Amino acid sequence: MLEMTLHEVLTIYLYGGCYLTNFWEVGALVSLLHGVSDIPGMLTKVLSETKHGNLTACVFVSCMLVWFWTRLIVFPWISWFAATQDIDMGSWLILPFFGYGLFCLVAMHAYWFYMFVKILIHFATKGEAEDMVEQDVS
Repeated sequence: MLEMTLHEVLTIYLYGGCYLTNFWEVGALVSLLHGVSDIPGMLTKVLSETKHGNLTACVFVSCMLVWFWTRLIVFPWISWFAATQDIDMGSWLILPFFGYGLFCLVAMHAYWFYMFVKILIHFATKGEAEDMVEQDVS
């Protein structure tokens, strides 16, 4: 749960910063990328409560592919582009903190993708889908 809290705090900071510094294009693009990858993720959550294990697995794999492309390929590229621009954001301190926040999100996305891979391997070997976060905490 700590990583979700950090994610939410960073998101509020970054969206607020985009709004306050009129850097909204990056915020809108980040929001779009997150929304696109959330659709198959939410569908996987819905299907996981049914008895359709193979369909859930297929949707989960598609979720992983979309997640990988949007959050581990496109999002880091946009983050790098945004953080290295020579933009006057009102103070010389804002852009480094903005870039740091974006790359913290990239690191969290990589961690969550690692958890997805563990879930997929667990399903492939044992045939059961379990939330690996609960197992790592205990």
